[in-house]
Amino acid sequence: TRELGAGPEETVTLAVRYAPDFAGALEATARYMHIVCDVTDVEARIAGQDASLAFRLPDALVCVDQMTDRMMSKVHARLMRIGGGRVELSLAEIARKEPASRDLHDAHYAAPIQFGASRNRLVFRVSGEGAPNPYRDDDLFAALCDLNRRRLDDRRRAEDFIALVSDAISARISAPDLTVADVARTLAMSSRGLQRRLAERDLTFHGLHEGVRRRMAADLLALTDLPMSEIAYRLGFSAVGNFSRAARRWFGCPPSEWRQANAVVPRDE
Repeated sequence: TRELGAGPEETVTLAVRYAPDFAGALEATARYMHIVCDVTDVEARIAGQDASLAFRLPDALVCVDQMTDRMMSKVHARLMRIGGGRVELSLAEIARKEPASRDLHDAHYAAPIQFGASRNRLVFRVSGEGAPNPYRDDDLFAALCDLNRRRLDDRRRAEDFIALVSDAISARISAPDLTVADVARTLAMSSRGLQRRLAERDLTFHGLHEGVRRRMAADLLALTDLPMSEIAYRLGFSAVGNFSRAARRWFGCPPSEWRQANAVVPRDE
């Protein structure tokens, strides 16, 4: 992360770069960062001289510690650049386990660090009157914010479509021979049209079907005491063995073992 630096500047970073002041940069980061990275629970707070930005990354990310370090360092570096020397980081809360050595983190943030946080959060202290941005350009900022608003709307529409397809799959998940044609017909689309729209989002019907099955399997295992045969039937598997092999692929262990470790419903010894 240190060697790569802040990375290329896309439309969100450029909007932040030309914000009128630190507060504007912080708010633009919170509003638009979902465009360029998969984050949730994004929150910016400004109260007098105190300001903070918080966000979460999905638990399912591969190499989540490395991704957390990357995202936190990029956001920190870009916001500090806007501060014009009037912004100081007072605390970094990082949602990852503490590394064997903290030296690189301490050197990068030069502020107290709390590892193992429930979400990532940067807390700043702003001196002066609003910390004017030395790179301020009101016209560019307005144009880039308008572009990012449209990009965000496009992304939300795409996510709405994926949710619609996922719901259609869920409604017929028990069918052992569920096909793209079945789901397309439910949505009043052609099979080719559905596949094309999924491909535009780098997705496939098989991948969505697999994802819905995995999420429903996790819920049924953790939240019910249904036998494996019933869960397999409800998820459209023709045999319990097929479900067991799929569960091993999804969870890295047999479904009975995953249930024992994650069960919410109390079970008799």
